[in-house]
Order: sequence, then structure tokens, then C-alpha cells
Amino acid sequence: MTETLSDYDTVRHLHQRLGVARDAEEAGRLAIAAGLDVELAMAYGYGPTLAQAVHRGVVPAEQLDQAAWRVLRDKFALGLFDRPYADEDPVVISEVAAQGSDLSARLARQSVTLLKNDDGVLPLRRDLRRIAIVGPHADGVSVAFPTYTYPAMLEMFRARVTGERGAMPGTEHMAGDMPPEAISLLRQTIAGALGTPIDEYLRDNYGAQSLADAVRLAVPDAEVIVAAGCGVLDEEPADIAAAVTAASDADVVILALGGRAGWFTPRISEGEGCDTADIDLPANQVALVEAVAATGTPCVGVVCTGRPMALTAIAGHLPALLYGYYGGQHAAAAMAGALFGDVNPAGKLPITIPRHSGQVPIYHGQLTGSGYHRTGQDMHQGYLDMPSTPLYTFGHGLSYTTFGYADLELNAREVDSEAAVTVALTVTNTGERAGEEVVQLYFSDQATGLERPARELVGFARLDLPAGAAATVEFTVRMDQLGYLGLDGDFILEPGPVQVLAGSSSSDIRLRGAFDIVGKTVVLDGRRSYLSQATIR
Repeated sequence: MTETLSDYDTVRHLHQRLGVARDAEEAGRLAIAAGLDVELAMAYGYGPTLAQAVHRGVVPAEQLDQAAWRVLRDKFALGLFDRPYADEDPVVISEVAAQGSDLSARLARQSVTLLKNDDGVLPLRRDLRRIAIVGPHADGVSVAFPTYTYPAMLEMFRARVTGERGAMPGTEHMAGDMPPEAISLLRQTIAGALGTPIDEYLRDNYGAQSLADAVRLAVPDAEVIVAAGCGVLDEEPADIAAAVTAASDADVVILALGGRAGWFTPRISEGEGCDTADIDLPANQVALVEAVAATGTPCVGVVCTGRPMALTAIAGHLPALLYGYYGGQHAAAAMAGALFGDVNPAGKLPITIPRHSGQVPIYHGQLTGSGYHRTGQDMHQGYLDMPSTPLYTFGHGLSYTTFGYADLELNAREVDSEAAVTVALTVTNTGERAGEEVVQLYFSDQATGLERPARELVGFARLDLPAGAAATVEFTVRMDQLGYLGLDGDFILEPGPVQVLAGSSSSDIRLRGAFDIVGKTVVLDGRRSYLSQATIR
């Protein structure tokens, strides 16, 4: 068994948030009995409270011994007793920090997702004379650094220091739990960073760029004009007229749109413990797109967000649309590369983008006969005012080249419930330039007596193919990957037919097959695989 630790304040939540424990001691007793070895961030049910419970015989000492043994075992395995302290040499710290830069750049490039590209508008020509970049993210850097990055933490502390926001809701006690010397050391450590505007800090310490910076580097002979037009949120200042003027005089407009993530800071649209009921793009950004598109200047859209954002209001105005997420220090360079063709987009949506907030929840794994997975015999074939299908489905993502799928082969038509099936297929780059394709394999387990997801992602593989090249992908899927809760509450797998679907997204299915699970019903009892094996040849 591996060591188990809590997320922040989990043990306290048992008492004060969920109400399943009467006090701190009972919360600690329940947690350690469940196998929780470490409580974070501050001791509430553990620490002195747990020690007293052990001394009084309320908590068996054996449970504490087992938790301590697992923690010490893992620390020994990690070598923490050999090197208990991190290296404080600035040279070493800089070298270690730089080790992830290449990986970060690769992930930023691979994640850029091309949602739409009517008439091959993208990539843009490099001989453009004048480029207007408008929108709230036209010249900002910090947008690429959301919650759970160090810059986001700095902004959270900045909000605390300036009084913009007192504390994270529900965590007001944490500052009081910290020793005074720890608070003093924290203030000294980040004082310099807090005294520097966040975009300047990111440029100096991360080498990060804004989209405008990256476009200027990509096309140095072009004149790049920036006009925000509006803020991320509707309550922020707007000057759409200035953006229209910039767009009217340009050869092309890049609209930099989206959200703003943060850690319990003001003026955010998403973050930990923070969300909006309406997931549409804010109204001012929609008005900006409409006004700029009305100039007749060719427009492309770039959306930066970390959650599904309904884009129906702008999709009809923009012939090309890129989804950029929050890509870190290399985000702007990756996006500029995709805009001008240095990067061939190959990202796939890890989410489903709805047409409207009213469709939520909507996802590719909805049960057969529910959501947008309906048969022709279903009376509900869509809403009265729009289709029931997503605007962009899970796994969607276009490319500047094309891919053909062929030769689906299964190693068996009958597969024992305790065995595995192998599915092979061939993908060919049928376009004129190199590109990457993420092949996706879905199963649909049917006729089990229970409604099952219409589509389960059971495997995927990224192929890097030169123009005209082909590769064969072979997926090996164990049947216990298809397990589910049966009618009696056991985690099982029953015999029955399974549909096999392979393609470029959950809706763009290119190849189909089928097999039958045979043999006995299996009670998996904790035995389950979560990922298939993919071999490329």
C-alpha cells in the first residue's frame, strides 16, 4: 500500500464542512482509520489532537504505527534521509528550474487546438503588411499562468497584502495557524516579486511573452498594432471603437479572447473554488468580435481558457478559431507558431464545448439514450431552439493536413471476460505537409442490463507523420478496463456485445468493428486497468 495524504484542510472538512464528524478528534479518528497517513496543510484532527486520542485509547496505536511506517518507508525510498534538504545554491536551483523548459515548450505546442478553419484561412501568410491584435489578451503575459502556478500564488498574496481580498473562503484560519516566524519569512521571500508588476516579473524571470510580442518575432517585417478593446470581464473598461479603428486599417485581425484564472483573486472568471454560472464568453468580448468582424477585415480567433467556454455567439463570425488553454511561459510562442504555420496544430479537446450553458452537463460518455446520444426512436431529437449536440465534441481538433484511416483489425471476435482484445488500424497522412494526429479508440459496451456510456475512450496514440507516410497503431485493451457497478453493487464485467469505434474525435469516427465478451461474469474486486497499451509501427 502506498502512502496517502490529504488535500488542504480535508480532515477539518469532515467536521466543519461535511458534518460527518462531531469534533476535531472524531475527524482525525475517521481519517486515520480510513488510511490517511498525512494531514495537510495544518494539523487539525492529527497532531496533538490525534496524540491525545491515542493516549486515551480512542485510536489504536497500531493505526498510528502503520501510518508512520508508510511515511518513513516512502521517504527512505525517495532518498530523503540521504539528502534531507534541498540545494540552496542559486546556480543549482537555476539549472533545475530550466530542466523543464523544453518539455513546457513541447506541451504548449502540442496542446494548441484548431477548432475551426474555414477555407484554409490558417496558417496566415508571412507577407502581411499590417496585423491588428485585439482583445483582452492581446498584450498580456499573466493569462498563461493559472491557478497552481507560482505566478498565480504571487497574485493571491498580492491581493491579500493590498486588501483586495482577505482570504480564500473557508481558509481564513490558515494564516492564524502559521507561526509568526513562518509568516515573516514568507513576506521576506516574496517581497521583491510582490513589488514588481506581474507581467514584468514573468518577462524577467520566465522569458514569457505576450501574443503581440510573439507575433512580432514571427513576422518581424509586419507592423503589429495592439488594441485591447475590452477587458476579460464585462465590468472592466472597454474601448471597442479603438479596436474597430485598428481592425479597419489592418490586413488581418487576431482576436485574443477568453477567461482569466486565479487563486481567489479579484477579476477572475475561473479558478479553484471559483466559477461562473454562465459559461458563455462574456458579453463585451462577444460585442468586440461582432464589431471587429463587421469591418470586413479577415479575422481569426484565439481563446485562452482552462474550462469549457460556450463560443456559439462568436463561432459564426470567425472563419478560424484556435483554443489555447493556459500554456505557461511558452504559450504565446506556440500560438504564434500555429497562426503562421511553424506549428501544425495537433491538440485535441479534453472537454466538450457546449452550444449553450443550458446543455450542461454534456460529455462524450453520456449514457446511451441520454444527452445527445439518442436513437432515431427517441422523441427528443434536439432542443426547440438549437441542436442537442455540442458545438465542439470531446477529442475534436483539426490540422493543416489531412489523415486517412483504414484497415481496422481485431485479433478475435470473441474475447473472454478475463482476457484482452487487440485492435489495429492504419493512419496515413494524406495531405501535403507533415503533421501529428491523435488516434482515438472508443468502445461501447451494450446489452448488459444496465445503461452504459454510449462511448468510452479506451485508448489514444499520437502519430507524427510526414506527408504521404503511414503508420499502424495497435491497441491492447484488457476487459477489466470496461468494468462497472452491477445491480448488486459489485464492480463487475458481464458478457455481451461491444462496439469498436476509431477516429479523430468522439464524433469523427472513421472505422467501426465489433466483438463479444464471452465467459462468466467477473467480479473485479479492485482489479482494474485504466489505460490500454498502444504500439506504433
